[in-house]
Amino acid sequence: MDDRVALVNRDPEIGFFTSRDSRLPPEWVDGVEEFHYEISRIEEKVKVLAALHDKHMNRPTLDDNSDAETAIERASHEITQMFQHCQRLIRQIQSKSRGTTAQEERISQNVLTSLVTSLQELYFGFRQAQSKYLKRLNSREERSRHYFDMNMTVINDDVELLQEELQNGVMRFLRGY
Repeated sequence: MDDRVALVNRDPEIGFFTSRDSRLPPEWVDGVEEFHYEISRIEEKVKVLAALHDKHMNRPTLDDNSDAETAIERASHEITQMFQHCQRLIRQIQSKSRGTTAQEERISQNVLTSLVTSLQELYFGFRQAQSKYLKRLNSREERSRHYFDMNMTVINDDVELLQEELQNGVMRFLRGY
């Protein structure tokens, strides 16, 4: 083997010599690492959001807590942006894996399938948590509205009864004179 052949590797799939060092990972691997990092950030942020949901739903008073609602909206928006970033990373990985060897392309497709599946599962869990929170919030509002409507009816009945008694008392008082 001469010096020139020793410096280049032979690609067994296409039968040509390439100068690329086969020990280097493909370019798209960096995107996969960034994707995994972003997924871990999303998982943590979803846990924080769940805690905010619980704190908001379990607060002892019925007052409007706009700070908690603002924090929930902000966290939801950040998570949505993080999901969008992961989608862009997947498109980047896809584009970087084009034009590679057939073996690398198969590997990248398998990796992409795995990434998309994990992203979908996480997104589904996030949407499910959001839906559950909104249902709990609507249910609580409905219960409190029903409670206050019922109490207002009782109060109105009591006020009417008191007005009648007061009017009868005034009438008796006036008749007594």
